[in-house]
Amino acid sequence: MPTWPVLRATTHLTEPPRQTVEGMVERGRPSHALGVLELPATPAIETVALDPAAASARAALRRGPAWEGTDKRITILSCGLGQDSTALALMMADGHPALLKYRNEDPQLDCIVAFADTGSEWAHTYDFVPQFAADMEAAGLRFVILRKPPLGLFFSDPDKSWTRPVPGETPYAAAERGRFHRRPDLLNEFYWRSVVVMRAGAGGSCTFGQKVSPMRRFMGAMDEWAIGLTNDRRSHLWRDGRKADSLPADWSGGRAPKNRKLLGIAADEPDRAGENDTHYEENHYPLIEMGMGKPEIRQYLADRGYGHVYKSGCSQCPYQGDGWYWLLSELEPARFAAIVQYESNALEFNPKAFLRGDRPIAEVAAKWRRRNRHATPEQILSKAYNRGNRMGGKAGSTADDLQMDLFAAVANPRCWDEIRENECGRDAPAEVVGAHAAAATETGEGMRVFFPSRYEANAEAGRL
Repeated sequence: MPTWPVLRATTHLTEPPRQTVEGMVERGRPSHALGVLELPATPAIETVALDPAAASARAALRRGPAWEGTDKRITILSCGLGQDSTALALMMADGHPALLKYRNEDPQLDCIVAFADTGSEWAHTYDFVPQFAADMEAAGLRFVILRKPPLGLFFSDPDKSWTRPVPGETPYAAAERGRFHRRPDLLNEFYWRSVVVMRAGAGGSCTFGQKVSPMRRFMGAMDEWAIGLTNDRRSHLWRDGRKADSLPADWSGGRAPKNRKLLGIAADEPDRAGENDTHYEENHYPLIEMGMGKPEIRQYLADRGYGHVYKSGCSQCPYQGDGWYWLLSELEPARFAAIVQYESNALEFNPKAFLRGDRPIAEVAAKWRRRNRHATPEQILSKAYNRGNRMGGKAGSTADDLQMDLFAAVANPRCWDEIRENECGRDAPAEVVGAHAAAATETGEGMRVFFPSRYEANAEAGRL
């Protein structure tokens, strides 16, 4: 009987493989050998046993009239275990009518929920995997974790032979042993390169290399195993293939359809939805199609018993705010220490390679805490502090806090759009909008005009 693998977040850095001090100097790296930072691992996740027969029987009860059974393509729900993708997977498990078109009677072609583990996720992401895995199993949905290969293989196997297929091996077993990952955990990957993940350049590289590419390799392996096509062959057949002798014997005929990748993006974030640039898979955004925004998603998760699901992502992501680094130092000090070490190593090569801003991340976190002394970890995790707690009349806040809060609010591009809509006109140049934004920080009247809900909250608290 299969069991879910143990997951651990990366909490230590290790010396890079196949590099000498001389080699690092030649590559422009620091002239010292990288040390080993051994830190305690996060608690292991308890395994959850699966019962395929029981899962199949329960899944049969969820099949509705829109169930498809002849679609010869792979469907994967790419789940990052954040709020949006978790809600999408749970709605799939609950048999939501709008999602039945993505199911298939053939268990090898049914929708697969897959998580590409970077090895650097927040601990709260890993913590709810057993509950989530059990719910997927109960609904007859296969939940697959694309695991990292053991870190030692990057030392002992420079040819990366673990990425090669093994005769008779299923894609599920291959995912378990780390076949679809070419890179180590994200923290060690950039530590070995003596750089930090930044918004420009390396930022896009980490998402593609750590999540997109492994998921595409898994998709291709599933296609070959279940249908007999590879990514390249399906791409060719989608563009040109209409000959019957080019398709599998049991194919229903016609042009080979693209495989489907389902992505959990909320309806109020349509800018995040993009086209797929391949000829063998296409992106689908069911939450946008169903009109489910962030408030509806949070309510659904709470009703479903998943109110503890928070933001997902890597703990050193440059796109998260400074407050999240303070939170990491509070909740996961071992990993925060590893991130401090990883940034320090990059700074020896490039004195401007800061994770955030122009100062070391430990100082950034400390400065944020001094300016946000009323924030609690729960407020940061639930994003309640960012959504309105700062502006919502927190007892004990000062007039200086309010001034700083307003300045942070008008720096948000969405607020600029609101100012253009209400005051300046949609075609107003940036300098005009900026002048109105600055004025909004000076008076309560400015807040009343541009941010009426926040004005009411502060007025009720007696701060205006």
